[in-house]
Amino acid sequence: KKMEKPWDKIEFKQGETFLKDRVTWRVHSVGSKKLEGRNNSVTAVFYYKTKKYPNGVSSLDDCEATPVNEMKKYVWLESFLTPNYPKSIEDRDRKFVCHPLILEKFEEDSWKQFHFSDDQLALIRSIIAKRAEQSRNEQMKMAFMVLNADIVDLFGIVIDQISRSLGRQQLCGEKQKIDGKAAPDFMYEIKFSATRKLTVWMERLFILAGFVEDDDGVFKPQRPDAITRLFGLHTTRSYGNGLVRPAFFTKDEIDRANESLSEGSQIDCNIINPFEVSDSALYFGLAEKELGDKAYDPRCGCAVEDRKMYPHYILRHAIISEWLNYGKGHPDPRLKSITAVEPTQHLSIHKKTITSKPYGGIAIESGTEYSLRYAIQRTYRQTVNRRAMSPLFVSLLK
Repeated sequence: KKMEKPWDKIEFKQGETFLKDRVTWRVHSVGSKKLEGRNNSVTAVFYYKTKKYPNGVSSLDDCEATPVNEMKKYVWLESFLTPNYPKSIEDRDRKFVCHPLILEKFEEDSWKQFHFSDDQLALIRSIIAKRAEQSRNEQMKMAFMVLNADIVDLFGIVIDQISRSLGRQQLCGEKQKIDGKAAPDFMYEIKFSATRKLTVWMERLFILAGFVEDDDGVFKPQRPDAITRLFGLHTTRSYGNGLVRPAFFTKDEIDRANESLSEGSQIDCNIINPFEVSDSALYFGLAEKELGDKAYDPRCGCAVEDRKMYPHYILRHAIISEWLNYGKGHPDPRLKSITAVEPTQHLSIHKKTITSKPYGGIAIESGTEYSLRYAIQRTYRQTVNRRAMSPLFVSLLK
């Protein structure tokens, strides 16, 4: 059966206003026009910014146009999704101004938030606006926030490198060299550099995350979630998880396994890979089927008429988390393997001072080179089943 789309019931009336990209827009009219990038004329809704044209506009040339079906979907999603999170990755990227750990100075456990709320953004802006009236300590906090934008970009590159290391097909046999010596197969090292100005604030972030510097200048985790607080998916602009990489069985492999199972114990094939299904499929049943009430933001209310769903990028990772916790040591049978960074074992951050010495000058400190060293563990299955996965590196379990 064709899935009914709630936005098909939406009608636009002339003069009606709605919010789009946090700006008030007013419907001018609905008609036909050839839009850019489309060969044929389509039925479109024409609307304009009320701030730009407070008295309205006289011609369609001054309006923006969007196909009616796409506009209906946008308006419906605005009312269907929770207002506590950005509706898209683009909106999240625009609001992501500094590393979430900095907000722990003002709000307990704020690092767990997926993005900066409007209140938190207002707090950051007010600190910057009032910097002339603040004490030296407050100015340092303000500078920390400004520099964090650069730190987030740098951390994004580091997280991408971690993710690439987890994506290697062959982990055994690829000997890594650390400090010029051969390291175990499960060890990996990533190097990144920071300017002298960023170094101070980055090391404060290490400490906030739960790392402690020893006498040799090596940062080691004192909290089991230190690496997550520092490089978790909530710290990235794109909401990507660089610390865990799952692999999935194909639909054909699951279908073959279902042939030998009874009807009540067969494995669901409606969703094989949460990152490959469409947003509409998630909103129309798949997310609720996999997550239940966890697909909805509890802050919007528990009544059916008040429930608001999380946006698609949160739902996808929530489904992965649910699959990983499918059973004690028994992840969901659709998962073929899980490659992840060990949270505490062999985890350390080493640093080395970078000096520059132009010809005829003297050596001066110009920055710091950091070396992130961590262990990788991969658990896997050879066939589709509901049994526990086997670890690739048994020595890490000791």
